[in-house]
Amino acid sequence: MTDEPNPWAVSIEEQTGAKNKRQWHLTAVRRYPDCATARGEAERIARTHVPENPASPVERMVMCSDPDAFLVALRGRLGGVFHMRVSVWEVVGLYER
Repeated sequence: MTDEPNPWAVSIEEQTGAKNKRQWHLTAVRRYPDCATARGEAERIARTHVPENPASPVERMVMCSDPDAFLVALRGRLGGVFHMRVSVWEVVGLYER
């Protein structure tokens, strides 16, 4: 455990790109004061966050493998499916150079 005031974080990773050239990008890291808050926010983000792709989502499937990991599949109006990962992390160190 670290002495940081917000020792828990939620990361958001999104898929972008054309069908056969999809790439994962880390799009956000948000900090929280405790694990329960971070887990609650991760679930809220998985259910409500609007990623860059698809431009017009018509269906969202949220899957949870454990309280710290969500996988979201978003189907767009044109049929393409993009994925998003939302994860909870404990910050174990913050280093400055």
